[in-house]
Amino acid sequence: EQKANFSTVTSNPLTRNSLPSNFIYSFCEDRNKNLLIGTDGGGLSIRDRKTNIFHNYKHNNSKPGSLSNNAVTSIRQDYKGDIWIATLPVAVLWNVRRFYIMPEPKNL
Repeated sequence: EQKANFSTVTSNPLTRNSLPSNFIYSFCEDRNKNLLIGTDGGGLSIRDRKTNIFHNYKHNNSKPGSLSNNAVTSIRQDYKGDIWIATLPVAVLWNVRRFYIMPEPKNL
């Protein structure tokens, strides 16, 4: 019988590559086995399972290609490998470390 191996991860504001928030909205494992974590207020965090380091992405008003909002409510990967992120209030396509804000659909 094989046992599952779980670990608890918490935010540590004194560590740069830590999980940015303990308030989690969503999880997604990508094709490379990285764990993408959507937080409430901490943005998007990607845990590299090989190094156990978190790479964090947040909204930045002075960077047009940054995350649109730090509340990441849903994360999915499509068949092409693109990562789709739902933030409050818009959807975002994340590809090669750049975020593309999707226009709001009309007539809904």
